[in-house]
Amino acid sequence: MELDDAPRFRVLGQLEVVRRGSPVTVAAAKQRVALAALLLQANHLVTSDELIERIWGSEPPANPFASLYTHMARLRRTLRGGRELIRTHDLGYSIQVTPETLDVLRFRRLTELATEARARDDAAREARLLREALAMWRGPVLADVASASLHRDVVPILEEERLRAQERWFEVSISRGEPAEVIPDLQAAVDAHPSHERFWAQLMVALSRTGRQSEALRTYRKVRDLLGELGLDPGPKIQQARRDITAPPEPAPDPPPRRRADAAPEPAAGPAFGPAAGPGAGPASAPALGSAAGPAAAPACAPAFAPVERPAELPADNGAFTGRAAEVEFLRDHMTAGRRHPAIVAITGAGGVGKSALAVHVAHRVAGHFPDGQLYADLRGATLDGEPPRPVEVLGRFLRSLGVAEPAVPDSAEEAGARFRSLTSGRRLLVVLDNARDADQVRPLIPGGLGCGVVITSRRLLAPIGGAVHRDLGVLPGEDAGLLLSRLVGPERIEAEPQAVADVVRLCGGLPLALTVVAARLAARPAWTVTAMRDRLATEPRRLAELQVDGRAVRAGFEAGYRDLVTGGDDAAARLFRLLGALGCADVGVEAAAALAGLSAGRADELLESLVACRLLDAPGPGRYHMNDLLRLYARERAQACDAGQVVDAAVRRVLHCYLATGRSATPLLDPAAGWRAALGPATGGDRRTVLAGPRDVHAWVDAEAANMVTLVRLAAGRDDDLTVALVAALAYPLHVRGRWRQELLIAELGVESAERTGNVAYQAFAYTGLGTARSQLGHLAEADQCFERALGDYRRIGDTRRAAVVLDHTGTVCRRMGMPDRAVERHLEALRLHRAHADRRHEGVTLTNLGLAHQRAGRLGAAFDAHRQAVAALRTADALRPLAGAIGNLAETHRLAGDPDTAVERYREALALDGTGGHGGSYGEAARLWGLGRAYHDLRRAGEARECWREAAEVLRRLGLISPAEQRAIRASAIPHLPDVIERHL
Repeated sequence: MELDDAPRFRVLGQLEVVRRGSPVTVAAAKQRVALAALLLQANHLVTSDELIERIWGSEPPANPFASLYTHMARLRRTLRGGRELIRTHDLGYSIQVTPETLDVLRFRRLTELATEARARDDAAREARLLREALAMWRGPVLADVASASLHRDVVPILEEERLRAQERWFEVSISRGEPAEVIPDLQAAVDAHPSHERFWAQLMVALSRTGRQSEALRTYRKVRDLLGELGLDPGPKIQQARRDITAPPEPAPDPPPRRRADAAPEPAAGPAFGPAAGPGAGPASAPALGSAAGPAAAPACAPAFAPVERPAELPADNGAFTGRAAEVEFLRDHMTAGRRHPAIVAITGAGGVGKSALAVHVAHRVAGHFPDGQLYADLRGATLDGEPPRPVEVLGRFLRSLGVAEPAVPDSAEEAGARFRSLTSGRRLLVVLDNARDADQVRPLIPGGLGCGVVITSRRLLAPIGGAVHRDLGVLPGEDAGLLLSRLVGPERIEAEPQAVADVVRLCGGLPLALTVVAARLAARPAWTVTAMRDRLATEPRRLAELQVDGRAVRAGFEAGYRDLVTGGDDAAARLFRLLGALGCADVGVEAAAALAGLSAGRADELLESLVACRLLDAPGPGRYHMNDLLRLYARERAQACDAGQVVDAAVRRVLHCYLATGRSATPLLDPAAGWRAALGPATGGDRRTVLAGPRDVHAWVDAEAANMVTLVRLAAGRDDDLTVALVAALAYPLHVRGRWRQELLIAELGVESAERTGNVAYQAFAYTGLGTARSQLGHLAEADQCFERALGDYRRIGDTRRAAVVLDHTGTVCRRMGMPDRAVERHLEALRLHRAHADRRHEGVTLTNLGLAHQRAGRLGAAFDAHRQAVAALRTADALRPLAGAIGNLAETHRLAGDPDTAVERYREALALDGTGGHGGSYGEAARLWGLGRAYHDLRRAGEARECWREAAEVLRRLGLISPAEQRAIRASAIPHLPDVIERHL
């Protein structure tokens, strides 16, 4: 259900339901109690027993579970779309709402944010959030809901939360100098809660601080008398408030004595520890270099260089530095651990990822461990203007910073390095070498002291540097990226548009430089919304142009890496980089890159590694190479500028045919009966493909390539409709079997468009079948039914009764899921007759198990058993392991529903063993069977084994993108989790 169409619920007062601004009347008293009980435990299971007790108390009806079912069904109809809101579980019900649709959740979220603001000492924000939270209360909770147990057990908890929020709002408002603002609310609070001493004390303080001392004292006498009637004395908070009111004002401090103009300045206080800054600040035991040992010795002439300075050259730390907690902790611990050699860390990563910011931040955190000072140098290894400084130039500056006189600075790198190491030997100095070009530029700059520390940043992967620990930096995760924008732009603007913020983070690829540019533009334009910025970034051709401000541009970092390739003469790698941008895939494997470039796999792998070294690609895993979206746009710009259109088109076609060949080899590995799909469309061009040995290889390939499949089919749809249909035919089945239904839907939609343009009826029948299948899997049943009816008509038109039978079976499945099991049985029986006429045992078995599910949905368990057993026999004969596992799993569930969980456990284990044998572990089918096994264990009261099955199932579903991280967390946290929608809609 879309958020805009979802009803809004209010319980902080009378129970109210509003949809699209209009009230929804829940008139029946028992339904109001049921709804209130669900809302007060929103997003959690409320057992049927608890609901019955809430509704009927100690006098339930004769058949309470049937009555509860009736009331819940009526409540769902009242709410319209209530099935999506109110979910059925094995032991009860839950309602699925968000802080945007339920006031009590919104109240709690606001108070949580207020607590976070308090931790950051942001009193203004804390006060605003608390005021907003308290404004949501319209009166006593559920004032018009008649349930003694709810008002006894649940409502007092909410009232206590409100009191705590009120206390804190009064306190923070008074402390901010705004006591007058809260006096009316405080007076209402003490009237409503006369025994709540904290409110009385706060009212006394607020009155006093607005100059109303006499009223404050009268308030004290009033509460003293009130408590006296109860035999109580005022508590310590009230007593302290009275003392504050009656205490005389403190005298102003005397001004400091004025010094005479001719008086000598007082000495400044020295540091509490460590050497003082300035000349001669080295350890007391170390004589000044260039002088004789001992205090009486004086040089005959000027020393070669002055005493060692204590430099402090670090750039200022970034006050908006955000995230990177794990990296900061690791680097800090490594830099401060005691050791017998210098602590050296190298931070590498792509341009704009925040290497320098992290290095400077960590350097400031550890600076206290290096009392002899900090040196900093920008080595300009990734800049476009000018050459990077030579090591001798950097060493000269370091030596001068350490007090070496200009004439004494050596001219040669070798001598200057030796002097630098000698000067730093025995000292604890921190050196930050930012933006290094390569290891050769860095090695001469390593200090000689065993207690020294070195932090290096570089865009390139550096060759080994003695003793260095390497840390590669990725982009900011979404939460940290949003927090960075909040700190730079202001929390109010960011929190007002959460979806637009998430989109901006995505469009910036989580790249800190891009995010800071966006923040700078928003900060400079207060009238702009985040949505407006998002819309500007959404247009790909202009995105990089939007990401520049005040001389800072994301493109510049990319240009530096690309320049390294071109100036280094690596034209082949530069060409591959450009072609990858034109291809548009987020990541590629070696075989696809080889097809793109028209090279061998070995040569393509070498070029990909070159691009990784230049930080123009990442290597997230063996054989996979990832390109950030912004880099991809830059690469596409380069391709448009440097490569002819026909060259790019030929390269893309080679990749399309590589995927076509791979998909055509993958489908029969999953199901030999699906091999007919390879005959659709043109022949495969060339022999390039990823070699797959069996179902496990196919599933791994699908997991790696699912997003690319959509991208490539979209590319094909703009070039060649026949090729597009062929690609959809080759790729849809592997996606379907794995459970990648969203990607299956996207390519199916493109397949229908291309098939329509060709006018080929066979193509159209296939394409509408595929679109219906994907829509059905995702729960879009009415649209799926329309697709299947269209496909069925086309297959009948061309006389293909074999394919028509498959579509009939699909229509029966849709009827079952739409709550029409008898109509489903009719469709399945019609399909069964056609399958038997063709002696197609594989499809006969599939249809039989679907027939069993239809009988099961209608409550005819005997007929369901018979159909499932026939299905298992047929599929064993056909040697079809994957559908056989599904049929045995369906038979297992029928045993469970019939009250035989022991047999259900045996059958589910058998089905899961077949999943493993057939190489289909990690697919949707395995997840569904794991969940069923968990329910059977639960029926046997084997709670630990049940929870383990459900958690395994959730892990598979999350990996396939079929449930959200929040749903997975809820399943892991719950002893009896609700049945995931993706499984429920397939029952």
